[in-house]
Amino acid sequence: MVQARFAMFLAVVLTATAVVAQNTYQLFGPVNTRPSSYTTPTAFGTATLNLQCPASPTAILSSSPTATNSTYANVFSDNYIGLTVNGGTRKNVCTNGYTDAPEGGTDCFNQAYTSAYSGLLGQDPDNFVATYGVPALDISADLAGTTQAKFELLDFGTSLGSSSVYLITNCAQSSIAPGGSIT
Repeated sequence: MVQARFAMFLAVVLTATAVVAQNTYQLFGPVNTRPSSYTTPTAFGTATLNLQCPASPTAILSSSPTATNSTYANVFSDNYIGLTVNGGTRKNVCTNGYTDAPEGGTDCFNQAYTSAYSGLLGQDPDNFVATYGVPALDISADLAGTTQAKFELLDFGTSLGSSSVYLITNCAQSSIAPGGSIT
């Protein structure tokens, strides 16, 4: 009897230690595509989170709050997503997209979108993110320790829009960060 209880206790402890907490935060809902007259990178959406992250965090930006077959969904933002950590310099976190983005990196859309965007004006990018978005973005290296993370949807002309954007992470929100907007 004692051995059975110990074995059950040990199984529970081993199972509990293998589980990694996963938190999902919706940073932005979809922003329908529309014409834009901006000529320099301008934020049309902001969200700030105060996070407590482990030394080696996991942090993914995706248009879906869950993974399918261990794969996270594409993300779309015309033009890109900026990340500022602890008040530092803003960084473009988009990769594998069209290559005209200022501030380094790429746009958060692919080459095919550049010829299709005019036919997509007024539409919800969540409906075409799989076709015109870029693979989910791994920002794990940017979020170790206690972090204030400011996310911005940035545009610099012609058109703007964004899919839903979720942060999927093992970081925990440590406090409420005021502000945030969609314009």
